[in-house]
Amino acid sequence: MPLLGRVSVRRKYQILGLCLLSIALLLILALTSRDPRDTTADVIGSGSVRNQAGVLGALAASGLNVAFGSLGAWAVPLLLLAWGWNRLRLHAAGELWIKTGLGTAAFLSGSGLIFLLGGENQAWVGAVGGWIGRLAARLASSLRTPPRRGHRATPRAA
Repeated sequence: MPLLGRVSVRRKYQILGLCLLSIALLLILALTSRDPRDTTADVIGSGSVRNQAGVLGALAASGLNVAFGSLGAWAVPLLLLAWGWNRLRLHAAGELWIKTGLGTAAFLSGSGLIFLLGGENQAWVGAVGGWIGRLAARLASSLRTPPRRGHRATPRAA
């Protein structure tokens, strides 16, 4: 018999919502009690951590901070809270998908912009924001360069 085979779809959505909310709360605890001394090498080597969420929390907080920066790391638990609440309350997911997509696009664009305007400080936006900022700078510089000699700027008319 498959796991959760006799459980209704409605109840499965609520279980999913509780799981997402639990993960979000764990990440919030991990981020609030994050200690910069809890590096991956420290955690794996000695096993002693200062994070209140334990080894898993220390690794998660460190990974989120490296990937998204000190402020952007909070986007992941907030997104999980929104989705968990949506699934728990059995609301339609269509509108939340659109909000999630637009919010993610705005977050990533803003991270790249903050990286460029903030003197390329990767601590604020993390590796993702730095990568997007450098990509945007490269694209902008390629638009400003004049065409090479012998290369037509406009396509030929057919």
